[in-house]
Amino acid sequence: NSIPASQQAMRKHPKYTLQKFLTQSQALHPNAKVVGYCSGLPVYNRADVFELKSKERWLQCAREVKSGEKPFRTVEVKARKRTKGGSSNGSLSLVDSMTKAMKRMEGGEPADVRERDLYGEWQTAEWHAQPIVDDKLPVSDNNTMEIWTPQHVPKGAVHLNFPRVGLTAKRLGVQHARALTKFEYKGARAVPVFEGVVVLERDAEVVKEAHFHIEREREEKALKRKEDKVLGNWRQLVSRWVKYTRVKRAFDKKDEAMRRIQAQASAMWQKREEDAHAQREKIDDEDAVFI
Repeated sequence: NSIPASQQAMRKHPKYTLQKFLTQSQALHPNAKVVGYCSGLPVYNRADVFELKSKERWLQCAREVKSGEKPFRTVEVKARKRTKGGSSNGSLSLVDSMTKAMKRMEGGEPADVRERDLYGEWQTAEWHAQPIVDDKLPVSDNNTMEIWTPQHVPKGAVHLNFPRVGLTAKRLGVQHARALTKFEYKGARAVPVFEGVVVLERDAEVVKEAHFHIEREREEKALKRKEDKVLGNWRQLVSRWVKYTRVKRAFDKKDEAMRRIQAQASAMWQKREEDAHAQREKIDDEDAVFI
């Protein structure tokens, strides 16, 4: 593709870029070459743009900064101070914020910023976790281990990423540590996410077998509870149907008896009418003979 003629077209171009469009955490590789010019500005291949990260971030990517490397760039990061209730400085009132800003401008109050050193990928090397020593997991104070990538699992340990596997390890009394794998950002808070546990390699198979057995029993119990619930629903349905049938049969019998009584009463009333009619005709005949 040809190099765009306008700077605006260069902003999101998939192949080329201008140095002015790079963010604070982006940088050109030291060996990047100029491939052309746009409005008098040098144009570079976007493939030569790399993300800059701090030492901690590179360590999360299983890479470490080489010895003797100087920061490619140092940036100022606003510190997020949290109050006792957990809210940040952003929750201050407008008056308080303006007061703090005026004090900083006058030199009466230092800005809440700190410096962060950033490095490029070419300044790093592949990192591997230290092996297990004396059969002890290198856990933190809250019994966790940072497992950002598979390379973060120490040699002699195994990361078991199964649901509820921590409960199994705890039930067996096996040495284990919760695996911190990432952070999820909810609002302005970073919430740690734990996935599975890290155990010694010698205990991995025992924990897995026990966990699969416990999970199978749990699934069987859950299936049995579901079947019992279904059977209970069927029993309730059949019981209600039987009760409905009995009540309906009883009302049907009452209706049949009532119909018989009504039929008998109607027959008796009809016979009585016929007898009365016959009696009237007899009286009329006798009166006729007498006249």
